Amino acid sequence: MKTKNLRSENNCLNCGNIVEVRFCSHCGQENLILDLPFYFAFLSYFQTKAKYDKNLIKSTKTLIKEPGFLTKEYTKGRRASHLEPVRFYIAVSFIVFFVTSFLYSLHHTQSFRFYYEPEDDMQILTEDVVSKMDQNALQEHPNVYFLYHPFYEKLLSLKKEGWSDDLISEKLLSKFVNNIPTALFLYLPVFALVLWIFSDRKNYTYFINSIFSIHYFTLLIISFFVWYLLESLQIISKIDFIDQVIMFLQYGIIIFVIFHFVIAYKKFFDKKGITGVITAVGLLSFNLLLFSLLLISLLYYTFITME
Repeated sequence: MKTKNLRSENNCLNCGNIVEVRFCSHCGQENLILDLPFYFAFLSYFQTKAKYDKNLIKSTKTLIKEPGFLTKEYTKGRRASHLEPVRFYIAVSFIVFFVTSFLYSLHHTQSFRFYYEPEDDMQILTEDVVSKMDQNALQEHPNVYFLYHPFYEKLLSLKKEGWSDDLISEKLLSKFVNNIPTALFLYLPVFALVLWIFSDRKNYTYFINSIFSIHYFTLLIISFFVWYLLESLQIISKIDFIDQVIMFLQYGIIIFVIFHFVIAYKKFFDKKGITGVITAVGLLSFNLLLFSLLLISLLYYTFITME
């Protein structure tokens, strides 16, 4: 921004305080002259956006290459060089799940067939079959029948409306994938809570553990994005060699996110030796178990609310 666009007066037009250089130290408003060319509004937007995009790319590179560094920098007060953690998480989430939803819409039928290929001898779920399954659940699992009944009741309702097995499975998969961002967002504070419980709570508050968790979840979303791009390529590819390479890369992504957490945890929480590795792996495994339960619950809820 050129200095010729600044007012000569040093009073802030927004709050009335003194402006020392360019921005008001009280409210943050820039001390610009009021009568600016029309194009300036667009120029200002693109300048701000370019700076934001630059910080987004820089933060992403640092997050991937230097586990735990962003969280350390933030807790030390050096926060202007990178995106604020919540803005970083939201920006990455928006980009990733917008692109993945778009890609899924382009090849949703192929994607469905890639994940779900019924066996030739698989029983077709007619209304009578579903009703019998519901009755069997009542006899075999009376104590938890309250969980089985809504499932079979919904399945029977869909069958009466003429839904085929393929249509039910395709809609369930599509809606479940779209709900994954919600699951991640809901589990994030739980993840931070688990870390806080097993950390030095005197030196590492819940807020600090939350910042660490936000950065790690941002990495998980980025890793999911790369995974999904590879998965999309595998879905449309008909070459066995490419499929094998993609599968190898996907296993690499899993190993990467595990090692990244272990390294970030050891660096940020200052854990030494094998004890730090065991603690990190234990915390990650426990969180994975809890998150799996959340996904199962989400899948159940997604089905019984499907329309």
